Amino acid sequence: MDMHPQTSPLQLVSVVVLLALGGGQAAAQSGNLLLEGRDYLTTYNQHGLILSPANGAPGVIYLGIGCDVFSPSRGTGRWSAREGQVYIEFTTGESLPFEGSLRSDMSARCPL
Repeated sequence: MDMHPQTSPLQLVSVVVLLALGGGQAAAQSGNLLLEGRDYLTTYNQHGLILSPANGAPGVIYLGIGCDVFSPSRGTGRWSAREGQVYIEFTTGESLPFEGSLRSDMSARCPL
């Protein structure tokens, strides 16, 4: 069951470009999430947030404010959140259940 509105490829590319550039504004570091015992740093900006492996390894994931996801290695998908959990599902069928919480303004956008 798809609980999120459809996002066009152009919207996803726009979000990714803006996230990668930081939207021209300073991004704020704000904690971390865990995936299978690995830390991911969360960096918020006006377009959503960036999940980066804490050890500097490849594997960056971009979460847009429209509940869209982009990962250079995994492709596109959707995300949702609730207190203590962030769930990402890629169009390939791969899913990533992160432990931890996002800022309330982000979690409220895409409830699980």
